[in-house]
Amino acid sequence: MTVKKLCILLFFFLFTYSYFPAFAQVVDSVDYKGRAGVMDVADEDPGLFIVMMFMLVGAILVFFLLFVFSALLALAAFLSSAVFIGAGIFTTSAFIGWYNKSFSEGFKWLCMLIFGFFGLGAGAFVCWLLSWIWPIYFTFSEIIYWGLGIGAVSGGASGWVVYKMIRLVLDFVKRKYQSSSN
Repeated sequence: MTVKKLCILLFFFLFTYSYFPAFAQVVDSVDYKGRAGVMDVADEDPGLFIVMMFMLVGAILVFFLLFVFSALLALAAFLSSAVFIGAGIFTTSAFIGWYNKSFSEGFKWLCMLIFGFFGLGAGAFVCWLLSWIWPIYFTFSEIIYWGLGIGAVSGGASGWVVYKMIRLVLDFVKRKYQSSSN
């Protein structure tokens, strides 16, 4: 909306408002003998009190439904993001394994990507927690960026260690199985 349109609408509103003095003056509550509270209205006009209570319940219901709808929408967005991220991780590790013609290479990248992804959030949370406990003289965004970087690197390294541990356990089980079958 341009400034010109806004000025015209404001002028029109003020011009219309000034011609109807009933809107501009405060109405004396002669009918209610100077009382204007909700309980005073209930004493004088019970029907109006019931209407007011229905409006109040309706407003509370609308706000509650808006809150529930917003929460469900946020949950759906979070779950769909998680599904897309998970699909991207699995697809990336499958492509790497296919490109290198090695299942173990794809599995290694799967472990590293999963741990690296969860390391992002863990690193950011730990850096935020440390800055909350001890005074670190950085801005909030710098703390989060450092946390994301440290978390991604440490998560990827943890994924690599987990992959190596799984390989060691599988090689041990394979040797035991081969020695028991002979």
